[in-house]
Amino acid sequence: MVHNAARAHQSFLTDPNELQGKRALVTGGSRGIGAAIVKRLLDAGAKVVASARNLPAMIERCSGVIVNISSVAALFPQIPLLHYSAAKAALITYSKGLAKEVASSGVRVNIVTPGNVESPGAEAIRQDIFNAFGIDPSAVVAGIPLGRLGVPTDIAELVGFLVSDRAAWITGSNFIADGGESPGVCAFSMGMRLLPVQ
Repeated sequence: MVHNAARAHQSFLTDPNELQGKRALVTGGSRGIGAAIVKRLLDAGAKVVASARNLPAMIERCSGVIVNISSVAALFPQIPLLHYSAAKAALITYSKGLAKEVASSGVRVNIVTPGNVESPGAEAIRQDIFNAFGIDPSAVVAGIPLGRLGVPTDIAELVGFLVSDRAAWITGSNFIADGGESPGVCAFSMGMRLLPVQ
């Protein structure tokens, strides 16, 4: 199950059998990051439904993966988006608690926290902030060490990993995917583990 508050980019090469026999439930899967996640999971052989949550069925089956999509706004709240930042921060806290609650039932819960990603909704928010504060849009990209905005498939690839059996021992974790933009966080081991900078 992938929860996502809702420019496709070509996906990385995907093993068409990686998620064979797996089922995925994606909320917010009609556009942007959510649509890229649906495509990524389908490309890997999963049966995908974009619908409402179904945690009780996962618990009953003793199997399932939930990936909630948060935002770096949760970590670095800005005045124009305090309501959004608070909601995304709450989602991180809820997800970490839920991970502990359902782990013994064979259900894993993780969070993906994207930074600046190209999507219609994010672009509208960025434009409103640029206009309100007189910010040059090129300043956003200049602040990203990898030199570009993310694309929905960047997030979809991480979600594809998290729902696969390759991530079978990962639960309750928050993965920041922001091109290195967030200060004070260092990713290593191919982005699979995040540690604070000392």
